[in-house]
Amino acid sequence: MQSERLQNAHSAGWAMLLTFLPLDPERQTLLRVWVAFLGYAIGRPELMAEHQRSAAELRSQLIAELEALQQEQQVRADIDPRVEANALLALVNGLGLDFLIQSQALSPVQQTQVVQRYVEGLK
Repeated sequence: MQSERLQNAHSAGWAMLLTFLPLDPERQTLLRVWVAFLGYAIGRPELMAEHQRSAAELRSQLIAELEALQQEQQVRADIDPRVEANALLALVNGLGLDFLIQSQALSPVQQTQVVQRYVEGLK
């Protein structure tokens, strides 16, 4: 059985990751705005720098949570929290882009299951 900390961290981290998936019309609109912003920001160093700063903050939060869970032996000792944080962000970003490109190739339930499967593999 999972510890209370893992359940709470899982809930908080899970909620944060799910925020970036296009699971409902509001998040689908946010995803389209984000992709449009990225298209506009490319070639504009000041905008890309701001985006990179915010992405680095998110990555740092994920790394810190994974490190804390690792210290408590709630995730495997052999994982690299930096690599896993980057992989989780890439997975969520990729699912979002796939949603736009494939026109819902994965349903919201399937998107959630993909992320959940990855997270479960860290234990």
